[in-house]
Amino acid sequence: MRKIKIVKPMNLIFWIIMLVLIIGYMIARNSDDVAKRNINIYYVEMDEIKASKEKFLIREDKDFAIKVVDSIKEKSDFIEVPVVVEEFDGKELVLNYKTDIFSNYKLFNEAIQKTFEDMNLLEKVTLLVNDTVYSAEEKEVSVSLYFVSEENSELVKEDRMVKYFDEKEIPTIIINELIRGSEIEGNISPIPEGSKVNKVELIGKIAYVDLNELFRSNQNLGTDDELLLLYSIVNSLTELEEIEKVQFQIEGKTTDVFVHVDIDEPFERSEEY
Repeated sequence: MRKIKIVKPMNLIFWIIMLVLIIGYMIARNSDDVAKRNINIYYVEMDEIKASKEKFLIREDKDFAIKVVDSIKEKSDFIEVPVVVEEFDGKELVLNYKTDIFSNYKLFNEAIQKTFEDMNLLEKVTLLVNDTVYSAEEKEVSVSLYFVSEENSELVKEDRMVKYFDEKEIPTIIINELIRGSEIEGNISPIPEGSKVNKVELIGKIAYVDLNELFRSNQNLGTDDELLLLYSIVNSLTELEEIEKVQFQIEGKTTDVFVHVDIDEPFERSEEY
C-alpha cells in the first residue's frame, strides 16, 4: 500500500512565502518594464550631436543620472576622461570632469544637458573640473591655421575665430580646428582621420604636443607630405607668442622617427612649406 507523504506545516509556510516573493518580483519587474519610457539619448559623433532612442525607468536620483551619463559616454566618440555625477535630484545636475581641458568636452556636455532637458528633469547644471567649480566665461579669439593647398601642395594660412574658456586651452583648440578641416574650398587638412590630441603642455617656450597613435599610423605619406603634416601644426601653434617650438609625442612618449621624418627634437617654425 502506497504511503501518503504529509507536508509539514513549516515546509508548507516556507514554500508559500517563496511563491509570494516570486510573484511579487515578477509583478514589480513587469511594472518597471511598463513604466520605462523611450527617451532621446543625445551623444557626440564626428563633432556633431546626434540622438538615439533608449528605454529608461525615469527617476529623480543620482543612480539614474549615472546610468544616463554612462550611456551617453558609451555612444560618444573619444570620451576617455572620467565624467562623475556628483549629485542629481531631478532639478540640479552636478558633473565633475576629471580633465585639465574642459573645452575638449564642451559638445559632450551639451549632449548631456539636452538629454536631461528633454525629460524635463533639469533646471541647473553645475560644472566641476578636477573638483573645482568651473565658472569661466566663454571668450573668443582669432587664430591662424595652416592647411594644405590642393593646387600647389603648400601650406596656406587661414584665420578663424574660436571660442575658449581658459587661455591654456587655445593650443589644443588650434589642433582640433586643424583636425576639423578647412572652411575654404581648395584647402585640406593633412591630419589623418582618427587623430586625437591627448594633451598639450607648455614648458617654457616649447609646446609638448601628445597625439594618439592614429595620428602616425593612419596615413600613407611620403617624406614631403609628412613634413607638411607636421608643419601645419608647428606653424599654427607658433603663431601664438608664447610658443617658439613644438615637440611631438605619440601616446605620451617622445619617439625618434615619425614615419620618415625625425621627431626626437623640437620643431621650430618654418616658412619653407
